Amino acid sequence: MITTLIFDAGDTLVHDIPGFPGKLVDAPELVAMPNIEAALDALKPQYTLVVASNANVSLPDDIRRATARVGLDHYFAQFHTSAAMGVSKPDPAFFAAILAAAGCAPAEAVMIGDTFGTDILGAKRAGLHAVWYNVRGEAVPAGTATRPDATITDLADLPAVIQALVG
Repeated sequence: MITTLIFDAGDTLVHDIPGFPGKLVDAPELVAMPNIEAALDALKPQYTLVVASNANVSLPDDIRRATARVGLDHYFAQFHTSAAMGVSKPDPAFFAAILAAAGCAPAEAVMIGDTFGTDILGAKRAGLHAVWYNVRGEAVPAGTATRPDATITDLADLPAVIQALVG
């Protein structure tokens, strides 16, 4: 049974700012990803929603404040960053710490992210389900046997994909 949905922050919840050197919360302009709010509206009543970011200069409260700037913070029960944890995706220890904080087993969680090597490969190796938000239309890296449980190019499709994973 799936109980927890873990979201990457940059380019999954909020557009990353290419070349911006500081914390996401300090960016001059932040924009939510298309259709993310409708997806979160549909998912929040049934699942615990968590943010897990590889932000190496931002603390969890920085990510919470960044999502607040685009009106998304209230959807999430927890915020985690590699800066605070001292470990990054795709390290299995990153996912283990998130799961421990969320109080769920790997099979009860789905990682949703835009970066195959860190979000998807890391999650699958840690025993989680994974949905690849592949808005850039990238191919799975050559020689990689691991596949996401689902791939979407529009976050509007996320609730249906999660429902299909639940069965």
